[in-house]
Amino acid sequence: MSGASSQIFFALFGVGFSALFSVMTYIIRLFPSSALNVPNAEYWRSPEHFGEACEFLFASSFWLGSLALLWAGAMNYLVVVANRSAPPLLSSFWVWTLCGLFLAGTMAWVVGILRFFGRTPVEKSISR
Repeated sequence: MSGASSQIFFALFGVGFSALFSVMTYIIRLFPSSALNVPNAEYWRSPEHFGEACEFLFASSFWLGSLALLWAGAMNYLVVVANRSAPPLLSSFWVWTLCGLFLAGTMAWVVGILRFFGRTPVEKSISR
């Protein structure tokens, strides 16, 4: 694969991989609310809150998509650096480090999702 076609592939892969998360979370709104599997499902599946849940998932997917784009760009950089050395050698330390950081970022994203859906607004009690 030539250098130019490699760069085009990695650019398309990075953009496509990151866009995948936004597309998946946008499509959720097209399914019935019973398909939403989150904590406090009864609350978030109700018609008045389902749109809010879908909007939050879609908006938060941009964070994960950005993380995926950074990961793909960093992996591309590692491949370019590896191909410039003689003999070509891809640093396994940096590959594992990047993958670990991506996994940690993904877990932080999941924790944020769970925290959001784990809380429901407390209804105001009528004070006397």
